[in-house]
Amino acid sequence: NIPVGTDAGFIITTGKNITLTTTANANYTLYRTEETTTNGNGMFTVANGGNLTILGNNSHTLTLDGNKTALPGNGQTLVWINNGGNFTLDDGGVLTNNSVKGEGANGEKKRGGAVYVNGGTFTMSGGTISRNTAEDYGGGVYLASGKFTMSGGVIGGEEKDGNSAFHGGGVCIYSGTFEMSGGAISGNNATGNHGGGVYIQSGTFTMKNGTISGNTALSNGGGVYLAGGAFTMDKGTISNNSAHHGGGVFLNGGEFTMNNGIIRKNTAGEGGGAVSVYTNSA
Repeated sequence: NIPVGTDAGFIITTGKNITLTTTANANYTLYRTEETTTNGNGMFTVANGGNLTILGNNSHTLTLDGNKTALPGNGQTLVWINNGGNFTLDDGGVLTNNSVKGEGANGEKKRGGAVYVNGGTFTMSGGTISRNTAEDYGGGVYLASGKFTMSGGVIGGEEKDGNSAFHGGGVCIYSGTFEMSGGAISGNNATGNHGGGVYIQSGTFTMKNGTISGNTALSNGGGVYLAGGAFTMDKGTISNNSAHHGGGVFLNGGEFTMNNGIIRKNTAGEGGGAVSVYTNSA
């Protein structure tokens, strides 16, 4: 276990290629000992031209732990990706137990419980993002701009392992592009409003495969909530999600195109167990 204190935030600068992994016979954890770091915007900040990869070794894990039980106050995200930066999470990498709340320098409430994509690229081919919280948007991942590609791994897990936020318990796409071709977004919770699994403000979400299941929203869109932008479902499964309206998918704006895939066994307290359309968006 390696503590990361107030002056020890890591910045991956231009031309640096950093891989965090384990030995073949041990698990490793980097855990936060202060709620904020003086270097960068998170425990790790990936700058323009920098590259960070986190992965395990065989069955052993490399974990970034936000230590939110001991540090319940204002916190920063675990990995912040600036424009031109690249972050890859692979098998055995774990981002967990972090909390972000309070206001940032621009006055907006903090977002992105585990990962904040600010114009860079986040590639998730494996690993786990679990038990993180954000006061505002994106309990697991917040995409302000840039690109998020998910081909494997889990955002959430069982209900006890899920991420939570006011909007977008698992993922929030505020702008940019999210492509999902595998993996699972499950067990997450929008505690205050919309989008238990995925919340789309603008930008695009293309679901080519994978599952969005077991997520909950206090209000609308247990699986996916669309406020604007575009959601295209080419394959995959949206199942066993729940909300007040639109257990599977809720459309309040933008466009939803379903070419293939499965939406089943979702529940709503009032209307639209599978899909609820509030405006002419489908």
